[in-house]
Amino acid sequence: MLAALLALLCLRPLAAQDRFADLARVVTAELDQTRTPGAIVAVIEQDKIVYLHAFGVANVETGQPLTPDMTFPLASMTKMYTATALVSLAEEGKVDLQAPIGTYLPGLPARLATVTPHQMLSHTAGFRDDAGISNRGYDDSTIDEQVRAYTDSIFFTDPGVVFSYANQGFNISGDIVAKVSGRRYSQVIQERIFTPLGMSRSTFTLATAVTFPFSQTHGGANGQAPVVTRPMAAQAPWPVGGMFSTMTDLSHYAVMFMNDGKYDGKQVIAANVVKRMATGNAPMHSQVEGGQYGYGLETLQWRGVHLVEHGGTLAGSATDFVMVPSQHAAVIVFANRQSHLTRTVDAALESVLTGLGPKPAAPKPMTLTADEAAEYVGRYSQASMNISAQGGVPGGGQEVVRTDDGGIAFKNGNTIVPLTKTAKDVFLVQQPGFTDPLRVEFVRGADGKVAFLHHRLRAQRKT
Repeated sequence: MLAALLALLCLRPLAAQDRFADLARVVTAELDQTRTPGAIVAVIEQDKIVYLHAFGVANVETGQPLTPDMTFPLASMTKMYTATALVSLAEEGKVDLQAPIGTYLPGLPARLATVTPHQMLSHTAGFRDDAGISNRGYDDSTIDEQVRAYTDSIFFTDPGVVFSYANQGFNISGDIVAKVSGRRYSQVIQERIFTPLGMSRSTFTLATAVTFPFSQTHGGANGQAPVVTRPMAAQAPWPVGGMFSTMTDLSHYAVMFMNDGKYDGKQVIAANVVKRMATGNAPMHSQVEGGQYGYGLETLQWRGVHLVEHGGTLAGSATDFVMVPSQHAAVIVFANRQSHLTRTVDAALESVLTGLGPKPAAPKPMTLTADEAAEYVGRYSQASMNISAQGGVPGGGQEVVRTDDGGIAFKNGNTIVPLTKTAKDVFLVQQPGFTDPLRVEFVRGADGKVAFLHHRLRAQRKT
């Protein structure tokens, strides 16, 4: 009996290791395929990190190994923290999410002042997505300055018409957080989230982030060898995407969220804040079928399981944060090149979730009729509603053209990228830097005509 017990005890670590063996193989293969120097993967189960591993290098020039404790930029994953702060203020009665933002930020242009925090947090404000992210320095003092520079030309469509991811809405949301609280934006996040959750290595300041073990970010043309980004493209307007953190710190937020706002026995965030953030407000159209955007978080069904998630992308890095509250499980993935490791995320979820349905079959291509193609062909743009789109495709636009075989494609200069129909108004496109094809949807207006092209979470108006 003693021998059998000893044998069982010896097998347990091996069994735990075997549980993630497939995950490790997927990570290694996807890093190789995308030519990404390194990745950190964390799996959380029942409020504990059960898998935390770093792969590859933190810097291709020095060969320094990537380690699990390294700090990295979150990019747009930051938005869930801005949303947490603003929705918390609303829960306390200090902000009305349905009130015009001019109530809290006097002096805004007339039309902009009528938008609501709800519309900004749910990306339904009709804003063009050109937040001016660059390699300049950002800090608390520049948030209001950036917001005051916005004019009514910020709109490419009317508020409430269509979901379209726009960074400016979260910059304005961060400004409201600061104004209503009477404190700096980063100070509010520190006091309301970082400190009570023990997120000791989370910061908005690059100068602080690099005092901890830190992963470099990498660029380079798609398919070519990675190179260190210089200057580091890891800065953004703080409420939009300026946060740095670690896997351990991020796991604390996940545990809090999946426990209805409680962490370490204390109610850090009101339970209703968590509920409101994870409640879908608008269909996302592109990216994933049936996905909805809440407040700073996306919600969707994946193989019969409800996911709450958000990702982040800046030049040189990509992050993914996925929670499954019903099973108290979460997956966090960081890649130090602009390559979302989608297969890694899926494999990590498979390693920890139970009751998963079968893997969905690959969508089958459908025939596109000539009449359908004619509806989609045209120019689409996020140009301001006050600017004519004639003579070009301004505002980060996209042209859809017919192909010789009767299909349609994106035309980017001399490059033709085919679109494959998989359902009514739905297509797949293989874009550089992505392992798998992306979902594209054409959105119709009230008159039944094609009104928007929806691609990578952004809508472009047919011009």
